[in-house]
Amino acid sequence: MKMRIIGFMLEFFMLFCLSGVAGAYQALWNVQFNTSSNSTQSGAAVWGSAGDHWNLFAEGGSHLLGPAVNGDPYLHATIGGPTSVINQPFNAFSNTQYAALMSGYFYYNGGGGTTVLTGFFPNTPVQVVFYSQSPYGGGTSVAYQVNGSSASFTGPMNQYLSSFSSPYNYVTVSGYTDSGGAVNLSYVCYQANSNGCIYLNGFQIKGSSGYSQSISWATYPSNLPVGKNQYFNALATSGLAVSYGVTTPATCYISGNYVYATAVGTCTILASQAGDNNTYFPAQNTAIPGLNMTVRRRRGMSKRKALA
Repeated sequence: MKMRIIGFMLEFFMLFCLSGVAGAYQALWNVQFNTSSNSTQSGAAVWGSAGDHWNLFAEGGSHLLGPAVNGDPYLHATIGGPTSVINQPFNAFSNTQYAALMSGYFYYNGGGGTTVLTGFFPNTPVQVVFYSQSPYGGGTSVAYQVNGSSASFTGPMNQYLSSFSSPYNYVTVSGYTDSGGAVNLSYVCYQANSNGCIYLNGFQIKGSSGYSQSISWATYPSNLPVGKNQYFNALATSGLAVSYGVTTPATCYISGNYVYATAVGTCTILASQAGDNNTYFPAQNTAIPGLNMTVRRRRGMSKRKALA
């Protein structure tokens, strides 16, 4: 009885550990809009460092979004709304290091648009810098939201500025990813002029992203006599340590990498990997193949005693 109580306590502790939330690794992704491949921004803007990669998009639709720094995870971006990319090579930024970023813009031919990004950790913070300046955009103002967060406004846009100044040609917005790890960026016209309203030169986003991982069993028991124990082991493709728990405390418990049989019946062991503070998503719980193993009577043990 004492061993079973200890086993139940161990199981409770392990399942508590398995319920933890993966840490948040902050990566950076940069996007600019331009139809010319010779107009790719390089390095930092409001955020970033020298040598940072920028994704150059010439149209809407679905895109693979590369990170600013090699080795960080990729995202998927879907840019929607009635849009067109326009190049304006001569603007207030033409003689600055940000000329490539600010010379082209996404123009939304209507009251608003959206960009959906997927590949983040669920329910984690994100921050976005939106760049908005055009020679035709003077006086306009746009409301930006991240997954329905409180709107932040650019403007009234000042088309004569040659350096970044919030809120006149950029704005920073904070929010959270949803339960599926997606971010919806929305742009709504707040104040228009005769030329339209929404001019989006690009954006930068900081968030927690990661690679997927899976778990496989390396060593596992298929059946085990009551009163005996056996070693088991599972491996994660990430190489991170795997945690274990049982869902059938009436028949077995675990300690470390050993399972102990306490009564005849079904024993189910779960393996889990909760992710880390770098690049890996949590792995899904994986049960012993066949969902269970059979705990059987020892030779010479009566059925009544085995079920006790």
